[in-house]
Amino acid sequence: MTKVLTFLLVFLTSTITTAQPISIGERINFDSKILNQNREFLIYTPPSYNHNSSEKFPVLYLVDADYNFHYLTGLIELLSSVSANIPEMIVVGISGKGTNTYRKQSKPPFKTKDKGTADVTMEFINKEVIGFIDSHYKTNSYRILAGHSIGGLFATYAMLHANKEFDTFIAVSPSLWWEDELVKKNTLKYFKNNKPKINSNYYLSLADEKGMGVHGFVEMMLYNKPRSLNMKFKHFPEETHGSVGLPTYRWALQDLFTDYKPKGGSFSNSKAVEDYYNLVTKKYKTPFHISAGFMRNTAYAHSKDKKKRLEIEQAFSQYFPNQTDEFRNIQIEGLIGAGKLKQAEKILNRALKSDPNNFETLTNQSRLLQKQKKSNPALKSINKAIEIAKEKNIRQWLMNELVEQKAGLE
Repeated sequence: MTKVLTFLLVFLTSTITTAQPISIGERINFDSKILNQNREFLIYTPPSYNHNSSEKFPVLYLVDADYNFHYLTGLIELLSSVSANIPEMIVVGISGKGTNTYRKQSKPPFKTKDKGTADVTMEFINKEVIGFIDSHYKTNSYRILAGHSIGGLFATYAMLHANKEFDTFIAVSPSLWWEDELVKKNTLKYFKNNKPKINSNYYLSLADEKGMGVHGFVEMMLYNKPRSLNMKFKHFPEETHGSVGLPTYRWALQDLFTDYKPKGGSFSNSKAVEDYYNLVTKKYKTPFHISAGFMRNTAYAHSKDKKKRLEIEQAFSQYFPNQTDEFRNIQIEGLIGAGKLKQAEKILNRALKSDPNNFETLTNQSRLLQKQKKSNPALKSINKAIEIAKEKNIRQWLMNELVEQKAGLE
């Protein structure tokens, strides 16, 4: 019995001492002069964030991060990095300061007993948060603002008053019942008095619930909103107020980025790369990171046509320069696998000239050297690739691939 207890104690101690935390983001502090208080942000960056120093990403700002940050970032990684249905993006979650403060800062500043300070919160986001994020993270110009319940009420208010700062607003089962549906009345008045041109997208949802004021608001919007505002509503009758967030974000993001995923499974030629670039930049005002899977399909589709692959590579260098080496490395890997080592070496030399410290290029250099039976140089290349990959904090599954490759050389 004593031996069993000793074994269990040793086992548990060993397990505890070797355990490492799993993190999906970072929490940072920010002193706001506008709010006159310290606020916390939760920041998620996508899997390929550190792969290329020049690549930039859209940003989704979540106003109720303490409740919804974890599941939303997991969903976004699934929809973007894993299934490639939407572009990879940064998520900035704004942490609250307690329920009462959060609600006060989310409610509109209308003349009522329950008057809120959403205008001040919006100023805080527009003038302080966005500036901080843009100066510290690799962002492009596309921004989304989202919130659930009272946060959805805030997103609806922002849709009218911050549509120059944000391209899309997502209101998950918004609390439009607030103050006897005062938001509906004020929105109608705003449309009639201002005749605004709002070039934004506005998504809102409703679960299996009554008294939220959503149906009346939607009806008013259908007849009075400006044509430039793209509004979409979806009812989720099988969801509760607490569960409707996940299906709403899945629906809204996939619908929003319908044109992100290139058609046809692969680029047929260099003109297709140009056409896709023009389509995306016209609709979203900025290009996005093309998924590795689509680029891989393109390389495989033209695996026997060296001239066409080169033409497409040149198109990438013109329209998606940050992903040119990624396309090169996909070609290199395929050519090594097919035993076409001389072709692979030519493309590898172009990639090394472009960026000699690209861990994917160094990984392929190691593969090629191994095929050429140059074990020591191959080991040196993979060791350097692993060192750089650690610095870039790549996802664990990709690190496992590098470590496995190294093990095959030792």
